Amino acid sequence: MIDPAWDEAVGVVRDLTGDTAASMLAPLKQGKSDVFLVGRGADRPPVVAKRAREATVDNERRILELLRLAPVRSLRLYGVACASRPGTKWLVTEYAAGDPFDRQSARHRQLAGEWLAHLHLWSEGVGPLSLPDRGPSYHRAVVQEALATLDAAERALSGGAVDLEPLRGLRAVAQNLLERWDEIEQTLSAAPPVLVHSGFADKNVVIWDQAEEPAVLAFDWEQGGWGSGAADLSMVDVDAYLGVRGRLADAATTTIRRLALIGRVLWCLAPVPGERPNLLGPWPERALRKLPAYLSWSGEALDELSAQVGRATR
Repeated sequence: MIDPAWDEAVGVVRDLTGDTAASMLAPLKQGKSDVFLVGRGADRPPVVAKRAREATVDNERRILELLRLAPVRSLRLYGVACASRPGTKWLVTEYAAGDPFDRQSARHRQLAGEWLAHLHLWSEGVGPLSLPDRGPSYHRAVVQEALATLDAAERALSGGAVDLEPLRGLRAVAQNLLERWDEIEQTLSAAPPVLVHSGFADKNVVIWDQAEEPAVLAFDWEQGGWGSGAADLSMVDVDAYLGVRGRLADAATTTIRRLALIGRVLWCLAPVPGERPNLLGPWPERALRKLPAYLSWSGEALDELSAQVGRATR
């Protein structure tokens, strides 16, 4: 049986693009948001139709409209339409073609670092932007929610057969961050606020690495906002980022490097609250399998941050 959302997605694409030959190619994601790849007939690239909460779509539309003015490659926005499901809307954009961003690739991190620097320089110049807060108070709330989730999961799973050491280790990371929050907040506030993606990772970024015109294209801006660029910085080559920023004072360079480390910890803790139903449900194993990687990456970053602070105070 064909999902009725498929037909609705095709109809919205026809209305917003004028392509009467539009047809469903494939569902890309279904769940919290429903995302479909829709064809537009011969010789025309496909588009993406996304159905999500009204506030989510409105925020993403606002950011895509702003990005038209930025000196970086950005998705073409075809438009927004009401959806049949109450409280939701459709967003239709260009399909982001390219290689998925791989943070293990030095070339990808370099290109992403340069792209992010251009975005930050531009947004510093035009801000402040009327977007959701992604500053220190937002990040602290996320860490507190992650800690509460890990606390609840530990209580629920204690005495069972699962290995809780990664969970306890990540819980210690979250506690450490909150215990030194004054220091963390000082660093988060030291750099000018910028346009933030909040989900800059392999699933939301593609690289178009052509010899004459390499490009980075970020999509799924639904969690985007205005504040600290720490989490986005954690995914890129900081040296490449600094190369675009030009000559900076030593203090500014130190702040950016620390932001990237803090951002790495925040990036690892941010998904934890979303895993709460899985961790507290009947089958927590899948969620638990994600925690060792989060622990390893965040723990290394926290150790390096402590070492940097220690060297600076000696």
